[in-house]
Amino acid sequence: TLQTGALSREAIMKRLKALNFQNKNKKPKKKKTSNNNTSDVEFVMVPFGMEKDSTIEVRESEIKNYYKNQGKSANEIVSVSFLGQCLMTLFARKPDYARARPSTILMDDKWYQELYSDRHSLESYYKSALIGKKVCLMLRKKCELKTAEINRIRFHVLLASVVLALKKIVLNQVDVAEMDVSIVTDEIVKRAVSVVDDVRNTMPESERAQFMRT
Repeated sequence: TLQTGALSREAIMKRLKALNFQNKNKKPKKKKTSNNNTSDVEFVMVPFGMEKDSTIEVRESEIKNYYKNQGKSANEIVSVSFLGQCLMTLFARKPDYARARPSTILMDDKWYQELYSDRHSLESYYKSALIGKKVCLMLRKKCELKTAEINRIRFHVLLASVVLALKKIVLNQVDVAEMDVSIVTDEIVKRAVSVVDDVRNTMPESERAQFMRT
């Protein structure tokens, strides 16, 4: 048996290795089986609860597969990175960063402190993600755009949609927290797509080419 108590992770791992070594050197006992198929299985339970979060990487695909196995639709799943992208889009007015460099949001202390401040209500986070999901769904279902094009413009369209719906250029967390999500209609999203297209068409050729690549 292995008693963890207040042992450090290093001490636990040494004991686990010692137990594995002892198990490997034990002579296997003869087993009576009903057929000739037998299996010899070894496993070790690593105490991940003692690991720092930053050392454990959970991929986006693993999250989606987990919820898929729980019977949840992809439209109901909001990842940490997607929420950060929506916040960066709406409150920092940087849909280009949200689209091309989402890790910047979580790794940059300045942006993290600004976007995830204790001053902001949970309702603003909830509605930011809800509207973001709603816009993405409308782009697929109503605007009939290809996946690559949706990925390129979805955060630009998100910002334009909320600006058009609220008739306000500069947004803050209170605006979104108190917003009626139903005012982001199909028509608003289609208008937002047209606005984004117009802006893109006025870009210099080099900037437009960069926009299309990323």
